[in-house]
Amino acid sequence: MMLTLLNAVALAQQGILVEDDVQTAESGTQERQVNLYAQELQKLLIPDHAEFGVVKRPSFDMENSLIYDSLRRELVFITCIGKRNVWYSMYPAFHKKEKIDGKSCKEAWREKIGRYHLPRTKQYRLAVSEDFAQSLRALWKIAISQAKARSANGFVTTGDLVVVQMDGTTLNYFIGEKYDKYRTPDFDGVEVDHLNRLVHRLQAIVKDGDIAELEGWKGEADALYLQFLGMSGWWYLQNESSSSY
Repeated sequence: MMLTLLNAVALAQQGILVEDDVQTAESGTQERQVNLYAQELQKLLIPDHAEFGVVKRPSFDMENSLIYDSLRRELVFITCIGKRNVWYSMYPAFHKKEKIDGKSCKEAWREKIGRYHLPRTKQYRLAVSEDFAQSLRALWKIAISQAKARSANGFVTTGDLVVVQMDGTTLNYFIGEKYDKYRTPDFDGVEVDHLNRLVHRLQAIVKDGDIAELEGWKGEADALYLQFLGMSGWWYLQNESSSSY
């Protein structure tokens, strides 16, 4: 599900997203599980009229999202609620216990997918100005435009950099397409780190329903856009902004 890096220095300097590919799997059965998980997340966490947004996939915490609804011109924070997140709610439907020598047990794939019950979701909405929406839209576009492609074997390569999978938290950014397109590596550089923090803060603001504070973060979005762009003006805007990470 998640990512770490071997030789993370190059990526940390660039601060990029990584192109994701849910088709990559160790076996046909695992591929079915990963793809079905992606489909369920899309149904639960991405509402109609979602123009752009991000889906968070923690290993052990609840999956959640931040979406811009272009029809209602609102930011939408959706989170799963319950005892188990989506991944672990689905897990028993794909795995079973098999006895070895009538004593110990091992885990094996099921031949047919079993039943599973998904957690409920809770949704929060907050209206956003068109100016702020445009700032967020531009920020998403430039971050995604700099994402690195994945190779045929499922790893991400850029020079000596190789990305492999492990536990952690992945954020999948998208614009106008299914959510699993671009994801963050663990060692993601200054730009992506700030983007992730901005998402976390906006989710909290939407949950609290604070319109005034929401609009106050437009300067942070604009400054972060310049940081992705590589302009020196980032430092000026960062120091002038009334809000900070």
